[in-house]
Amino acid sequence: MVLEQTVDYYYRIVERELKDAGLWEKTVAKFPPKAIRAAVKHILEALDSVGVLDAADELDWGAMFEKLWEFKNIGSFIEHLRTEYPIPRKREVETVSKIKKEEERVRDILDSLSYQVAYVEPEEVRRDLEKSIKAIEEVFERYLKSLESQRKRILRKAKYEQRIAMLEKQVEELKRYKEMAEKMIPKVKEAKPPPPPPKPKRVRWTRELERKLRDIFEAALIREGISPRRYLPEFRLELETIRTLETEDEMIKAVEELAKEIIEREKARRKPRPPPPITEHPSLSRLDLERLWNEFLKHASRLGVTRPQRYGAEFARILDGVITYDEALERVVRLAEELASRPPRITWGVPREIQRILERVVEEYMRPPFPKFEEWIRRRYNMYMSDFIRLDDRTKDRIYREYLEERKRYVGLE
Repeated sequence: MVLEQTVDYYYRIVERELKDAGLWEKTVAKFPPKAIRAAVKHILEALDSVGVLDAADELDWGAMFEKLWEFKNIGSFIEHLRTEYPIPRKREVETVSKIKKEEERVRDILDSLSYQVAYVEPEEVRRDLEKSIKAIEEVFERYLKSLESQRKRILRKAKYEQRIAMLEKQVEELKRYKEMAEKMIPKVKEAKPPPPPPKPKRVRWTRELERKLRDIFEAALIREGISPRRYLPEFRLELETIRTLETEDEMIKAVEELAKEIIEREKARRKPRPPPPITEHPSLSRLDLERLWNEFLKHASRLGVTRPQRYGAEFARILDGVITYDEALERVVRLAEELASRPPRITWGVPREIQRILERVVEEYMRPPFPKFEEWIRRRYNMYMSDFIRLDDRTKDRIYREYLEERKRYVGLE
């Protein structure tokens, strides 16, 4: 199919050539521009029907249309052009169509044989036949390329009688080649398709298999921050159904589906996390603060800290000053670990004074001692004393004062 833009392009060439020759007014007086454009389109469609539309650039459009005004109608003008210029006629279009059909038949033969050879036994015979067919296909592709270039050359240059004779000769050559291909390739009996794979044997239920399924179940929940302990009764209940499956893969898939269902149920049940206690920071964006707050809540919950959202003031305190996101993340993780190491708060229904005394006693006897300076700088700054000694006096003094302040807060001397 020829695009309208292509027709307009060559129509403008005809119009320009006729105007330059002073023949445009005379031609338009006899044939309207719409009829001239229809003639241009007819020529382009004739070229496109045999696959040589690019030959339109080689035509002398001005010389072709300069005598249009002498003809009675457009039809007689087109017939005149077919005798003078290499514009295909109906018979040529039909001959090219025959060539394409013969090409398709040869391709069908090779495709059919390639399919049949795939089931030939023994393997040595199959390999030999595959090599033969591949060699013939390569020869055939080279022949087709040569045939196509030769056909285009004929349609561009030769006169009508020569074109028809050469195209019909190509049809006969292609038929002979098809017969030769059929004789060269031995007839291959189509083998039966391979038998279906054997049905997998039923897996034997063992303690090791049960332990493996439980590990998969627990790992899936832990990755989402869910404690698997509360869902083990549901897992054991489903295990009775899982044991009836045939293969281990089916059992693993069923366990993963159960874990996925619990995770989706837990996500739907969970309340949205509270917003971060601070929304502005000199070096961190609001998005960074939200990410750090979510990391703190998630990390603290995994470590067993109850209601970590109530430690918003301490979260804001550790982010004081100009720091990078990586430094802030390290501080957030350390805060969660520190909160997890603290003794639990006593929330019995007792007066506040007695509760403070009891909490003080618990802190004295249950809380681990504050780490020594050597251990503290190794945790906080990933630094040993040998590295600390090489620092300048100002930096050493700042780090040591930070250690003393943190120790005071820990033991409650402030």
